[in-house]
Amino acid sequence: MNRILQAIKFATEAHSGQVRKGTKTPYIVHPLEVFQILQDMGVPDDVRIAGLLHDTTEDTPVTIRQIRENFGLSVAALVDLVTEDKQLRWEERKARTIDYLYHYRYRQTAYDKYSIIQLIFADKLSNLRSMAEDINIYGDMLWDRFKRGFHKQRWYYGHLLSAFEHVMPAHYYGVFNRYYNHVFEARR
Repeated sequence: MNRILQAIKFATEAHSGQVRKGTKTPYIVHPLEVFQILQDMGVPDDVRIAGLLHDTTEDTPVTIRQIRENFGLSVAALVDLVTEDKQLRWEERKARTIDYLYHYRYRQTAYDKYSIIQLIFADKLSNLRSMAEDINIYGDMLWDRFKRGFHKQRWYYGHLLSAFEHVMPAHYYGVFNRYYNHVFEARR
């Protein structure tokens, strides 16, 4: 079976029954959108596959070992590097991501560092797109679905915006910036 189709099937089964926060939208829509963003960016297959699988070890019983056995070391390493440690507080997890983006050039890793940045970017852009759609429908009630509401989300996505400015091509950064402004600035 084609590895991408295999990853779609794997992610769909792993996220079966899950929905996006505060909605009835099947969760698998998010990994598929991350995949599509990465596809549009022209990244290698392993990065696109990691995009499909990026939340499986964080939000399902799937292990990195299972990812490695099914999709190889490179995909497993990418998924592992973007998986948040849920034992840490939200602020610590988000600060780690921000720190990674600002300092990625100095990280020691055997894997393509820029692929990790692209994967983080696609994930966060997908989240912003979802927020933009929902804010058009629910307005400020959107923030009720988050444990960390508007101000914390704005803090996090504002730091992401700053970090991506120096590492993403202008077109992609511009798209992220427009969604950020729509979600966090246009209503204030």
